[in-house]
Amino acid sequence: MKRLVFLMRKLMVLVLALAFSLLAASAFADTATYTFDSLYATCEISEDYIILTPDNLSRHSEWLARQQKEISALEADFAARGVLVQAWDAEGDRCIEITAVEDEMAQRLFDIDQQTTATRRSYRLGHSGGTMYTEQGYTIKDAEWKSGTGRGRFLFLKYNCNARNQKGYMYRTIRNGYTITLDCQVYGRSLATADQRALDKILTSWKFTTTLDKPANAVPMLLFTSEPPLETNTGSFTVEGTGDPGLTIIGVVLSTADPDPIRIEETVKNSGSFKLKVNLPQEGSWLMTLTVLNGDVVTEEVIFNTTKYQKSLLPVNFDDEVPLAFTSDTYTLSGTTMGQTDVQCLVEGPNNFEKKVKTNNSASFSFKLPTDKEGTYKVVLVFEKKKYNTRRFEFEVTRTLSEDEKRAHIREDAVKPAYSTLNDKLDGYTGRTMGYSLHVMSVEPSGNEWISFMAMRKTSSGSYRDVVVVMSPDQPTYQPGEQVKVYCTCTGAYEVTDEDNKVTEYPSFDLLFWEED
Repeated sequence: MKRLVFLMRKLMVLVLALAFSLLAASAFADTATYTFDSLYATCEISEDYIILTPDNLSRHSEWLARQQKEISALEADFAARGVLVQAWDAEGDRCIEITAVEDEMAQRLFDIDQQTTATRRSYRLGHSGGTMYTEQGYTIKDAEWKSGTGRGRFLFLKYNCNARNQKGYMYRTIRNGYTITLDCQVYGRSLATADQRALDKILTSWKFTTTLDKPANAVPMLLFTSEPPLETNTGSFTVEGTGDPGLTIIGVVLSTADPDPIRIEETVKNSGSFKLKVNLPQEGSWLMTLTVLNGDVVTEEVIFNTTKYQKSLLPVNFDDEVPLAFTSDTYTLSGTTMGQTDVQCLVEGPNNFEKKVKTNNSASFSFKLPTDKEGTYKVVLVFEKKKYNTRRFEFEVTRTLSEDEKRAHIREDAVKPAYSTLNDKLDGYTGRTMGYSLHVMSVEPSGNEWISFMAMRKTSSGSYRDVVVVMSPDQPTYQPGEQVKVYCTCTGAYEVTDEDNKVTEYPSFDLLFWEED
């Protein structure tokens, strides 16, 4: 009896050991290891994803077609942005993308972990509070460092990107001469905790197999928090910023009206900050240049825009040059002038805008312009202050929406009234943009159009309820029996006459676009 118990216990141990080994095997079997030779890095990605790489796009042609993505366009996009891997959910609403580029910042810093605290702080603030990626349409909400054994520091970012119709989380670092980004992109819905967990899982597996030493010439560029103004009526200003401690900065200010240049020298402090004070001796146009030295080696040369010094001038300095094209749904037009100045902003175009403010002692002004509609915007700024001549600035800026941006606006504008409400108030909804999850009943040609009968509900027995009609000029690629998300414009009622001449009316829509539900 004791031997039987012993054998049963031994058998149980063997069964548990086997079960554990199978669980362990399954835990590792659902991930694949990816090696990036040029980065000296590896990571693991779940095989549950649809994995796209520059070399395998043709193997996913059917899935890409359903996502309305062209292989040739993706190949060009991957090459331009340094895409190594994209891991897509089957639904197509989330993509974890890994990119690596040898951009200017990576060439200058080479390895963020081998840089000073001040440089890392400047790099972080350039994301969260600066304008590093605003031209690409990104609005970064959070930026903080996260470290891990074998991978070093990654900057964690939460962002929106209207230009690409996405929002998401990023991990970004500079290592071995590359800017490396792990980007969890979400489309058509809000961010969820599960999105960050999915990205964290890949980051946790990330390892650098080799860390190259920073070259001697890998010195970060100066980051400026204050530059010479385009206009001044005092002749005094400061140039401030951050850089590597110990760097020597030599400033030279020149004017065609004065043969003697002004020379200013400053050393970056241990805190990583520097400040050069400039006092212009007379009115005129002045040009300032900076030379940066690391010992005897010139690491950087900077030429600023010309500064106009005129005592009677009402100065106006914009924070950023007004672009020729808006790239996001809003644009902030801001800058500085003199305190107690009336500033009026007038905009004519797809979105009209008018606002007047008076500057306080900070002398700053700011206008947030709505620019979400396509077209040409004529922007006028007028500055008025007693004892000074009125200044007037005019700009003409265009806004062109990408196909993704147009669809994003349609999703935002779409309404989804209940079927009974839609029927009762059909006249009021005519012309409105709608977004419904619909079951495809049939797709048939009718003259130069295609008619799709769809239903809002499908019962467990397979019967369809709450039928609508969707019209499209081209044959849609969805099939009867599928459930799809349809965005369309309500056109009123569609009449159907049966064999007994009985007329039934259904809500009717013109198709704008559709996507998998």
